[in-house]
Amino acid sequence: MALDASAPNDGGTPSPASSTGCGSGGGGPRGGPADLFPCDSIWYKDVTGVPAAAESSAIVGTVQSGGGWGLGNHFQIGLGYALIHAGADAARREVWIQPKDVYDGNIYAPNESDLISAGRGWSVPTPAIGHLEGESGYRCPQSWVNGKLVNQHDCHLMVVDDARHLLIELYGADLDPDSGRWYASQESVWNLNYHYGPAQRGRGCTSADAAGLPYSAGIIGLRETASAAAQPGGYLHHALRFILPPDRSRRGFVAPASHTQSTNLLLNSGPPYGVRFRLRADFDESRIPSAGGRVVARTLKRHGMIFADGGQTALVGDDEAFVRAQEGSSLSWSGLLAPLDLDAIKVTDFEVVDYDASTLTPWASCAGLDRLPLSSVTPQGRRRKPLLGGVLRPRGARATSRAPVLWQ
Repeated sequence: MALDASAPNDGGTPSPASSTGCGSGGGGPRGGPADLFPCDSIWYKDVTGVPAAAESSAIVGTVQSGGGWGLGNHFQIGLGYALIHAGADAARREVWIQPKDVYDGNIYAPNESDLISAGRGWSVPTPAIGHLEGESGYRCPQSWVNGKLVNQHDCHLMVVDDARHLLIELYGADLDPDSGRWYASQESVWNLNYHYGPAQRGRGCTSADAAGLPYSAGIIGLRETASAAAQPGGYLHHALRFILPPDRSRRGFVAPASHTQSTNLLLNSGPPYGVRFRLRADFDESRIPSAGGRVVARTLKRHGMIFADGGQTALVGDDEAFVRAQEGSSLSWSGLLAPLDLDAIKVTDFEVVDYDASTLTPWASCAGLDRLPLSSVTPQGRRRKPLLGGVLRPRGARATSRAPVLWQ
């Protein structure tokens, strides 16, 4: 992709070295989020010595008075995340950031997506083993609303393209069985060898998370949690992402977030996207019933958690069935960490880490994506022959309109 000289720059810089192995203790590039970005990423910052923000008590108090965490004030973990690692042999499927047909009622954001042409995004390697977050496969459940088919869930697709060293995240994704291509509301492509600046992919631009951040950087990985639990005082080597209901969220963002959303109801109080909550140092970890839960508590004291989106379930962790299928392992959350093991942690047990108040932005439209991070990466590669029935089309065979369109 040629560099667009007119595109805004996020202030980031390329990294010549591989970003893997930043200390997750998980055994290499599939160990967890600490193996994704360069080691000086904001996700890996130790904030134990950073003072609390001047507005910390006010922000925490606003969330608490608004009802605390979602789901009836329970600090809960959703264990349905799937980070798919795709090798060079995985079929690359087209991504279209546009309606499939006249019955498609979903909202699309092509101007905030990484595109190679109008309405068409970067190809996604799509292994047979994989699923959307919280779903059983690659189809997004839909229902009829006012004569249109609309996605029922967020339907995130998260893929590490090992061959190109990219993290590709889709929001509102659905793999169309007729064309073999992905339709998605938004696509973010992250260069895993790039040091992203304070504007991330572009000021005012969203991502799979409403804050404009990489969703996958802040999840709780099964392998890294198991590894940390086996070590005295073990913790994860990265910050977590967290979400809150919109009625206790401020409409605005601070660095490192780059986007907010109009459904956030508070205008002058509460946490804006991008603020980092840190568990207070005096929180008694013995109140947590599991070894994995205590690992997460120590992580929240050291790296904290970054406010990334609106919703009910505060934290997200790996889907164990998918991890076992992808890795061929016997790892399990059973006896390690359960969804409600952190329920003893209340909003008032946190403080807000000091942040650059000069970056507070009530609202900003996406003026364009920074093209520098992807300027040295091939967006598609060369085209392969269409497939019939999941195999390469034999010489002389007739192609049909139902053949999936694949890319290398």
